[in-house]
Amino acid sequence: MRRVRDAERCQARAGIEPIVCLRNAAQQIARLHNAGGARRSGMVREGDYLEAIRVESNRNKWQKLSHLTAKEVTTLLSGEAGTICRLRIRRVCPEGIATTFDCALERLVMAPPSASAGPGG
Repeated sequence: MRRVRDAERCQARAGIEPIVCLRNAAQQIARLHNAGGARRSGMVREGDYLEAIRVESNRNKWQKLSHLTAKEVTTLLSGEAGTICRLRIRRVCPEGIATTFDCALERLVMAPPSASAGPGG
């Protein structure tokens, strides 16, 4: 729970705005901001796992996220408004079958979710 609060305290910048938490050594999306690029795209869901992010400043190489804190992941997801954030997502279906896919989301400017906001911002 502490990692979720840390992510909520990050400065308001442009981003896709998922709230991530470390669960079983993986970055899991705990909540999506209603106005965020992740929810708007329909490609990312609460409960999905962030496997990697394509980092433009690192020669467009995929950076694995499992060893980072939620705050560090949130920083990587942030950037200039209108830029693209490329993610590798793992989704586990109710039957236990895991699917991994890549998606590209536009970073949007929005206010950070308030502490009193319910799920989804």
